[in-house]
Amino acid sequence: MKISGIEYEKVMRLVQDHLDAANSPTSATDTPDTAVDPEDAKLIEEMVRRVEELPDVREDVVEDIRARIADGTYKINSAAVADLMLRRSRADRLK
Repeated sequence: MKISGIEYEKVMRLVQDHLDAANSPTSATDTPDTAVDPEDAKLIEEMVRRVEELPDVREDVVEDIRARIADGTYKINSAAVADLMLRRSRADRLK
């Protein structure tokens, strides 16, 4: 699955909003559906930490592609690449 920068930013904004809500003091006007369970907040913090620890580059994939380029077996389907680029562009504009 590919995650674009736009999608990543949206998720991180949602996570931050959730954490902010979990850390803010509740008032008498809060409704039960807006309260954040402290266990949920801990889980979200752990997920954020794990995502931030992931490498920006997947070295195993890079090495595989390098090897296939070196031995001449790496082929690019330019029509498929163009199609995916257009689809991604349209999807990002819809969000």
